[in-house]
Amino acid sequence: MSARTVHHGKPPVPPFGRDLARGAFHGPGASTSRSNSEQDASPGLSRVRRARLPGAGGKTGVGCLVTPPPTLRRERFGLTLVRICALAVLVTGCTSRLVHREITAGEERFAAGLTGGDEGGETTHPPVEVVETAFKQDGKGDLDVWVRQGILNNAGLRAAFEKWRAAMERIPQVTALPDPRFTFSYYVENVETRTGPQETAFGLSQTFPFFGKLETRGDIQAKEAERLWALLENQRLQVVEEIKNAYYEYAYLALAVRITEENLALLERLEPVVQRRIQGAGGQDELLRLQVEIGKIENDLDTLRKYRSPLSERLRAAMNRPGRDPLPWPEAKREDLPTLDKETLFQALERGNPELRALRLAIEREKERIDLAELDGLPDFTLGANYIQTGSARSPGANGSGDDPLIFSFSMNLPIWRSKYDAAVREAAAGRAAAISALVQRGNDLRARLDLEFYRYDDALRQVRLYELTLLPRARQALEVVETAYRAGRAGIIDLIDSQRTLLAFQLARERAGADGWQAMAALEALSGGDLR
Repeated sequence: MSARTVHHGKPPVPPFGRDLARGAFHGPGASTSRSNSEQDASPGLSRVRRARLPGAGGKTGVGCLVTPPPTLRRERFGLTLVRICALAVLVTGCTSRLVHREITAGEERFAAGLTGGDEGGETTHPPVEVVETAFKQDGKGDLDVWVRQGILNNAGLRAAFEKWRAAMERIPQVTALPDPRFTFSYYVENVETRTGPQETAFGLSQTFPFFGKLETRGDIQAKEAERLWALLENQRLQVVEEIKNAYYEYAYLALAVRITEENLALLERLEPVVQRRIQGAGGQDELLRLQVEIGKIENDLDTLRKYRSPLSERLRAAMNRPGRDPLPWPEAKREDLPTLDKETLFQALERGNPELRALRLAIEREKERIDLAELDGLPDFTLGANYIQTGSARSPGANGSGDDPLIFSFSMNLPIWRSKYDAAVREAAAGRAAAISALVQRGNDLRARLDLEFYRYDDALRQVRLYELTLLPRARQALEVVETAYRAGRAGIIDLIDSQRTLLAFQLARERAGADGWQAMAALEALSGGDLR
């Protein structure tokens, strides 16, 4: 069979492509039995010219194909290596820069006090300098300063932020191409070919996941990072709620101590009056009853004063603030509890609660995992380039003596074991169903808690108004009447003590209701995701 007949069955190959084919044909173990006449009779005969063969002693060959010299082949292999590596670096580098910008923005928001979902990113909390100065001064404690201090220093909040940062750093990892693979082969026994012995081989390959895999993995990790940020926002609200709860309890304690001290002083002022009545033929029982009542109030006052230390430590723990001395008493300023609308709160819960937002993001993440499980059932592709270093041919004047073959390769995996891929899809679907159920249940729990906290708030508001408008004025009036009657001898000490005890109880109950109301509002703010004042 003639050489022309052999080559007519194949499509024409450009010189560089034919050179690759020839290099592959004359690879390790390939036959070298083609004669020069067969080469001269190939369809590319019009491209054949006389050329100087490298490594042939300067002699002129007859009718060889134009092939790049070994130096040019090495340059092309190096260029292929650079292109593959540059593509991987470019894809990874772009993602890394975007993630770095997001982390920097997150750090700025964290340093600014985690302003929640405000579009402008501005905070109404005092700056750091004011916070530090407030704790160095001997002035009264300020709620805004303490809340700011807690947001900046709370260790649990910092841990949640670092979890978010770690999740963000995973995005460039999951979206990057697999590492290129470089191989080096040294022939212990050179493979003799017509063009010379093959001595060493270099290879470079890069795997490319199927279209959409890397993007979907990045979307999954981005949703996870966004979910962790929502949980960070939720923990911020919990920290603020804890600080406010401790603050309002601390403020109530301060008022309770002051009110009890005032009542104790009032009873102590009555003791000389009772003693004069005893001297004027009064009974000892009145003095004893008064002293017993004074002793009871002194005991209550001592209990209240000792409660200051654990409450102060509770505030310090929430703010991660070192020290052992009690914090200053909160400023004695009274604000009226605002009127809240229940339906508006429920709408704010659905719209602004970060915990529910985190669960919705978990559902979206699981949906992306379903897509990734389906994509995992599609093949990945590997492109490679191999360069074989070939010595000079033993036969002087051999065509292509010393030519180094450059081979491009393509491979792909075959995902034929469908059972595991189908199971992965079902697993992801089950994860999404679990996330949906978790959202439904948590939504029910939060709505039930909001309803309870609104009841507490509404009841506290009702009691504050009842004591301020009705009970306290009447109790003060009753005490004045009884005290006047006692001094005039028309009332006994028991009547006076009962009136004083009733006024003290009403005063403490009013302050307790006020503290309960503000604590319930702190819980409502944590549930609705915003400031209600």
